[in-house]
Amino acid sequence: TFGIGGMLINVGEFSLKGISLCAIAAILMNLVLPRVKNTEA
Repeated sequence: TFGIGGMLINVGEFSLKGISLCAIAAILMNLVLPRVKNTEA
């Protein structure tokens, strides 16, 4: 495993680490963070 701190998340039999954890975090951040609307025409 490589990455910052070797983070690992376990939920029962299911575990996320490395690239899979990064992908889930990116999807969640994309949904949570506000989008900047460009009103220039």
